[in-house]
Amino acid sequence: MGFLQRLLGANQKTAPVHRDITMETFDHVRDDAGVEVVGEQYYMPAIAAFRDHTKGGAGKALLMREPTNPHDANAIAVYVWISSDSAVAQVGHLAAEDAVAYRPVFDFLGDRAIGCDAALAPHRGGGGSDGVVLHLGTPGELIAELWADAHPLQDHAWIGKTVTFSGFGVTIANVVLDREGQRLLARLAGCSAAPIVTKRVDVCVATNPDEQTTNVAKARAYGIPIVSEHDFWTELGVDATVLGRGLGRWAQASSRAWAR
Repeated sequence: MGFLQRLLGANQKTAPVHRDITMETFDHVRDDAGVEVVGEQYYMPAIAAFRDHTKGGAGKALLMREPTNPHDANAIAVYVWISSDSAVAQVGHLAAEDAVAYRPVFDFLGDRAIGCDAALAPHRGGGGSDGVVLHLGTPGELIAELWADAHPLQDHAWIGKTVTFSGFGVTIANVVLDREGQRLLARLAGCSAAPIVTKRVDVCVATNPDEQTTNVAKARAYGIPIVSEHDFWTELGVDATVLGRGLGRWAQASSRAWAR
């Protein structure tokens, strides 16, 4: 068993990185999930060390809050392992808007950091220098997995059924449950998720059932039940006291991008 396997543990999702830090890793990450690191130009020796350690391939990263950052109180620093003896080095930060989006996930985690896979992104932007990309789910996916792990979802009428979502903006523990998060939480609750309403869909879950989206209109035309997202999650076992409505700029932009 290699160092990182010993560090993370063969069958556990959290493990101490050192005396003061516990790291949370995630099992349900899409193959196409990727978050870019910014500011790598200030950490080129660390990038080179990461390249040498991984032989240009994939490695492990650690995301930690950096509240003392003089430029951004929301800053999230990104570190990577650069040797097999637990040495880590900073390679940059999350972009400012990503730091804001992931901030409530860190609020939920408390003192825990986030661990994920990382890889070099060669010559990003044509600048001729390597960057780093993180294999990390969206904030909605992370909170979906965290919530499902901590609060087993209950039996419900939609187990084995196919669901399509229309709009989003509902939050769990102040984290916007974006489209990827909706689909993941539905799958973790025993449902299948379809991108659009067809006659094979069993239920259309709408953030606002009164909004005339394409999926809601099709569901009405096909006689498919339309359920409010809030009611859907509570039926699946999500505590109503942690559900809310995201009204921030990021949530609104995401809803515009994904609403159908």
